[in-house]
Amino acid sequence: VQSLRAQFGATGVFFAGDDVTDERGFDTLGQSDVGIKVGDAASKAQYRVADPQDLLGILERLLTERKRQIKLL
Repeated sequence: VQSLRAQFGATGVFFAGDDVTDERGFDTLGQSDVGIKVGDAASKAQYRVADPQDLLGILERLLTERKRQIKLL
């Protein structure tokens, strides 16, 4: 996550995962980042959704908002 942040100059990171190995990614997130755990297992993520379909809904809402912001510029 940190390598990609540096490579792309990201000021914020959106990270979602459903596996115990994703916890390492959640550990690297900072205050301006968003971490979403998919499923009900224990996690360090800030937010949680029940299943991949719920995550898809969030991504669709983010895309809609991003398109709206671009039109305002």
